[in-house]
Amino acid sequence: MISSLKVGELLLPWDFRTYVNKGNCKEDDFAKPTQQAAEMIGEFKRSFPLDCKVVVAVDGGLCVKPVIEAADEAGFDLVGRIRKDRKLTDERSVSEVNSGTVAKLKGVDIPVQVVGRYMEGQREILVSTNTNIGPIQVRRRMKRRWWAEKMNGELKSLGLEDCSYRGEHSVERWTGLVILAFTLLATVRYEEPVNQWSSWRRFDGGERVEFTELYILLKMRRYQNWR
Repeated sequence: MISSLKVGELLLPWDFRTYVNKGNCKEDDFAKPTQQAAEMIGEFKRSFPLDCKVVVAVDGGLCVKPVIEAADEAGFDLVGRIRKDRKLTDERSVSEVNSGTVAKLKGVDIPVQVVGRYMEGQREILVSTNTNIGPIQVRRRMKRRWWAEKMNGELKSLGLEDCSYRGEHSVERWTGLVILAFTLLATVRYEEPVNQWSSWRRFDGGERVEFTELYILLKMRRYQNWR
């Protein structure tokens, strides 16, 4: 499980977790991937004190109750893709309602806006916990999650999938080194001075700096040679 931050044109890994199935886990505090994602959101809230608009963008496997509730508790907006047969509290499926409909997913006591979009000719269903923005903005926010896929491809090119170790801690060290290499390359590649970043605002008469929008992109991935 890897989380990354997207600020303007800058994309950096932020945190990661190694998931081991319950039968092979040697730790006392076994956590499912959805629990790991929820923990990462909570830790980001505690470790990133800047006052800024934060959007959590997730794919279908992570757009579930623990993650939605964690983002809501942290005060973050969440946008994600869900199954088309997902039910609302009134037993309608999300695919049956119009884009812009505000309702609650069955089992989740948080209002969401349901939005449809077409990707490669296929209709997908998105949900946003921010019900005040329009469907176009919801689609734009979800589109930014593509950067997580882009980063995933670059991590693979740096050897992320080449790990042949089977020990949990060895895999963690390998992942950490690959992420460090990506971060160093990203910072060298991004040569624009901080005070020229289009996604930051400076206030006259003070040192305070804010993001206009900061994205947490959550991505689950699997090592081919390690289970």
